[in-house]
Parts: sequence; structure tokens; C-alpha cells
Amino acid sequence: MNAHFTIGQMAKLHNMNPKTLRYYDEIDLFKPIEVNEDNGYRYYSAEQFKQLDFINYLKTVGLTLEEIKEQLHERNLEGFIETMEMYSDINRAKIEELHYVQKTIDLRMHELKRLQQFDQLNEPLLEYIPKRHTLNFKSEITSIYDLEIALRTLKEKTDHFISVFVGKIGLVISEEQMEDTTLTYDSIFYVLEVEDRLPVLYLDAVSELVEGTYATIYFRGGHAEARTYYETLKHYIAKEQVQPIGPYMIRVLIDQFISDDPKEHLSVISVPIAELPVE
Repeated sequence: MNAHFTIGQMAKLHNMNPKTLRYYDEIDLFKPIEVNEDNGYRYYSAEQFKQLDFINYLKTVGLTLEEIKEQLHERNLEGFIETMEMYSDINRAKIEELHYVQKTIDLRMHELKRLQQFDQLNEPLLEYIPKRHTLNFKSEITSIYDLEIALRTLKEKTDHFISVFVGKIGLVISEEQMEDTTLTYDSIFYVLEVEDRLPVLYLDAVSELVEGTYATIYFRGGHAEARTYYETLKHYIAKEQVQPIGPYMIRVLIDQFISDDPKEHLSVISVPIAELPVE
């Protein structure tokens, strides 16, 4: 019996939970070499260490327990190489995905930190904005219901490729529509990240928001508070005698899902303007 190990010893030596070893026994993946008929205690041998190490290695690679069982029951070099090649491709794709996710996190975190320090509120300003790419969907939007339906439609049209997140969604409105009693937006757009990987199938749906000078205004609140700031921005444009060359756009940058504090909620209205003449 000295050459055998209890389930507790086996678990400790392999940095595992005893419950895991019991489960492996139940599913016939890794069974003890001996079970005491009187008390049901499980015992393992030193010769089984390599098998358990192999199981743990395959788990690390990414195989499911069922796939590991198949590998143990049908052992051959060609099959093992094929399995490793398959999971090599899977894990490379995961690494690529993680790099992409990290990039989007870094971009969003950088933007939020910048906005946290932003203090030019409620007053129009001229701002240079680099070129951006967007996905666009024409839809009349007058309410939250319309907005959400438009968003779901946009996601459906891209096979749910895009991830709806505050700060990446914008609405478009013309000066004429601003005069309506109820603000009516005529389209919705989704701002693509610098490295957003849109399938070739949807490239025709991508539009470009030109780089250049924009008249912008940042304010606390969201769509419900927007009308006042549209008017403020229009008066500023008239006063400065600059020429809009596109529609007005609004994006909610920080809302109640990021912060419960209304004093931290933030939106921006912007409109591209013609380059000012050089004096």
C-alpha cells in the first residue's frame, strides 16, 4: 500500500481539487488503480502520474474532456499531430482575438480618461477630428424605441459582428429636422475602431467621416437635453461665419451604464465645417 496514493495525496501532488479526480473517475477518464471495497477509498499509483500529467496538458491546450477521452482510447501519432495542429490554429485565433480586444479596451480607456479631465462644457469650440470609418443605417428615429430597434437591425445586418457599446453609436440630424417639434434623426451610425475587423461581406456598408475641423459642443446629459445644445451650436456657427459641410451628429459618450452620477454623463454634438481661409 505504500506505493499507492490517496485521492487527497494525488490531488495535492498535482495541484488539483479531489472533486475533479472523483469526477474523472465517474466519467471513466482517469480511474484509480484500486478502490477499497469496505470504505470506497480511491488509491492511485506512481505509474499513473504521467497519464494525469498528459490529461492536464491536453486541458491546457484546449481539448474538452470528451476529446481527451478519445485521445487516450485511440492513441496514434498521426491522430495526435492532427489534434495539435487543430488546436494550434484555434489558439492562434484566440490570441489574435485577445490582442484585438485589448486594443479596443486600451482605446476606450484612453478616451474615458481624456473625457474625465475634459472641462470645456456647454460652450462651442472648433476641434480637429481625424478620419473615422462608420457603419451606417438609414432609419427615422424619434424615440428610444426607434433607436433600439435600429441598433438591433444594424447588428442583424452584420450577423451580430458589431458590439453595441456607449460611445460608439451616433445619430445624424439635419438643420431642417432640428426645427421639428420632436427631434427626428434620419440615420444611425456605428464608429469602427482603428483596427475593427469587418468581414469583407460588409465593406460596402462602411462610410468615411472625413477628417478635419468640426464645430462641437460637449454637455452633460443625453438625447433628452440635446435640443438646447443644437441651438447653441447653430448660433455659434452663424456668429463665427463658418460653413457646415455635413449633417449634425450626436454621440452619448458616458451614460448611466458607466456612471450613476448624472454629473459625469457626457454627450457631444459635432458638425464638419469648411476649412477656414488662411489669413
